Amino acid sequence: MKKKILVIEDEEIIAQMIKDNLEARGYSAMIANSGLEGLQKAETFSPHLILLDIMMPKMDGINVLKRLKANTITEKIPVIIISIADSYQEEGLRFGAAAFIKKPFDFDLLTEKITDFTNKKYVMVVDDNRETLSLIKMRLEMLEYKVVCAEDEESVFEKLDIRKPDIILMDIVLSRGDGLEITRKLKGMEKYSDIPIIAFSGYVSDELSGKEITGVDRYISGEFNIKNIIDEVKKHIEKS
Repeated sequence: MKKKILVIEDEEIIAQMIKDNLEARGYSAMIANSGLEGLQKAETFSPHLILLDIMMPKMDGINVLKRLKANTITEKIPVIIISIADSYQEEGLRFGAAAFIKKPFDFDLLTEKITDFTNKKYVMVVDDNRETLSLIKMRLEMLEYKVVCAEDEESVFEKLDIRKPDIILMDIVLSRGDGLEITRKLKGMEKYSDIPIIAFSGYVSDELSGKEITGVDRYISGEFNIKNIIDEVKKHIEKS
């Protein structure tokens, strides 16, 4: 079955160009020339992904995005913002956009992004041990998940600004930072607070209290076990 893409774009020539290119690449595309029409079509046709322009009359793309994410029917549909203005990137990601692509864009890049968001779940793995990172990444990619790796707090937030993951797998003992502190920061930020976090470590006592792991959706204690970790990731992703 072809993946359905909704293009919300008020410039008819640009919208048709995007539609033609998407259909040439095997997608089923539909156009909405206003924010209101886009909201109606998103709810009626349940597209696999939405491409959303920002600068539109009457209802701009940010307000469309907010309403999409506030509607239980459309909240889980990935939204890629397409805009000529870089200034909307941070705001768009904060309100739930999956990615931002600046106009004019390369259709091969756009196709790659669409494939990522319609076919694969996205997992961030945070661990300062490169061998462990490599092992977890390899096992997750065998399950056809998209994986990004981070080794410390700085790289976590740097990569979160590029794309919001479906789940974070967090080592809580890092040589440069504290996984629990990163977790607390993430859960305190509106744009990241809904990301499930699975914490693990082979170096920490099993006697961690609930208070100490506040914000963690699941804590895997004891000796490092790759199978248990991957099983937990699968379990949480299948629930989403």
